[in-house]
Amino acid sequence: MKRGTPEHPKTKALARLLNINLSWAVGILECLWHWTGRFAPQGDIGKFDNAAIAEAVNWTDDPDNLIHMLTNCGFLDEHRLYRLVVHDWHEHAEQATRKYLDRNNLRFLTCRRNVRTSSNNVQTCPDKNSLPLPLPGPLPLPGPLPLPGPKHGLPADGFFPPILDTPEFKSAWDDWQRHRAETRHKLTPTTIKRQLKQLAAWGPAKAIAAIDRSIQNGWQGLFDPDANGQSRDQQAKRKPITEAEAKRIMEAPFL
Repeated sequence: MKRGTPEHPKTKALARLLNINLSWAVGILECLWHWTGRFAPQGDIGKFDNAAIAEAVNWTDDPDNLIHMLTNCGFLDEHRLYRLVVHDWHEHAEQATRKYLDRNNLRFLTCRRNVRTSSNNVQTCPDKNSLPLPLPGPLPLPGPLPLPGPKHGLPADGFFPPILDTPEFKSAWDDWQRHRAETRHKLTPTTIKRQLKQLAAWGPAKAIAAIDRSIQNGWQGLFDPDANGQSRDQQAKRKPITEAEAKRIMEAPFL
């Protein structure tokens, strides 16, 4: 939320017009901006009908009255092409929304002119008199923003070693990348290169086994499962010391 919103006269006016307390009005605005960032990242919230917007901010009274008051108080702008856009959305949007628009070559939509911003990523509304009327018909509801998927943590050259370039190994490598990220030990490009080189030397079957075992045990490194003919777990098992051996060790003179 933009600093100063709870004390702003527009927020107090909204609370007064809707006959609600100030905290409720602030909550409506916060929900509105969060929902816009998720489902209308450019700010063109008018592609949803008034009932959908009211539901997004948990408003159970008349949705048309809510939109009317949000517009009158200056939190929404009427737009002849997009119906409604969030007022000064480029100032309220969080960093994740800005990055999403940059990645997809999209712009913020606003009706203000002479907008001052550190980014050129703002598209102002053209002259309303020159805009054609939009064609009638329902607009499809967009889904949520896609979550970034695994990129296989490729080395600098962008390729796996040929012996490891299999669907099975790539799946195991994705699990290994996710495990390291979840434990806050993200792999660096240098580590990726070294580990892939070692795993290639072991071969795909042993490489997958090493990855699976490290994940199961919460290890941060990869170890040869057959070092010296024994697995790491087998090497950890030692023959218990007998009582006679323990007594002999305790009675042995210091050198």
